[in-house]
Amino acid sequence: MLCFVRHAICTCHPSIAAHLHTELTALQLLSSHVPLLKHQSTQHFSSFADNAIQQQQQQQQQQQQQKKKVVFLGTPKFSALVLRDLIEASQKLASQPFEVAAVVSRRPGGKGAGHGGRHAAAESTCSCSSSSNEEEAVDGSRRRASRAQYSAVETMAREMGVEPGSILCPASAKEEEFLQALEALQPDLCITAAYGCILPERFLALPPLGTINIHPSLLPMYRGAAPVQRALCDGVSETGVSL
Repeated sequence: MLCFVRHAICTCHPSIAAHLHTELTALQLLSSHVPLLKHQSTQHFSSFADNAIQQQQQQQQQQQQQKKKVVFLGTPKFSALVLRDLIEASQKLASQPFEVAAVVSRRPGGKGAGHGGRHAAAESTCSCSSSSNEEEAVDGSRRRASRAQYSAVETMAREMGVEPGSILCPASAKEEEFLQALEALQPDLCITAAYGCILPERFLALPPLGTINIHPSLLPMYRGAAPVQRALCDGVSETGVSL
């Protein structure tokens, strides 16, 4: 193409030819630098993209480090539903300001069943007849619960992908090993829902944002175990949740 243009210049008027020759020389010089400019532009874009990816990764790491650590404590099915919603809320967006760092529950039956066994029994039946029939139903439910390996909350935690090492099942919340594990975790907030064990002052002093208790009744009505079942047995027309 340039050879054709040079031939055309030679057939022009001398003054026009001289001007066109100057323009052609500049065009040749520019064309010789195009590959170099293209290479430099590609390198610049690649470097910019790498920097953008690194900045995004750093921001994600900072957000992960800045997330508040939440410890959830619960045992029966009611608690498992709360845990499910809590984990789903923390996973909806990467920018969520919290994560469920640990789950604490009580395994049914055996040592440490305590209130957890009563909650499991209350979930299985609600007998409003004679006291003897109620005791038989509760005892039967306790025997069934004792054969279960995990509580409803522990089962839900495993299904939702909580690491086994982050699921704690102490026989008592006063256990030294359990309290030391929480102190090492340094939770920002604790949430309880029918955990079934009295929390000691040492535990309550750990989270700087405190401990929230979710109770499925309009306190002070139906405080204690099985508030939903007792409300149904009493036939109340209105109930709720207290924090």
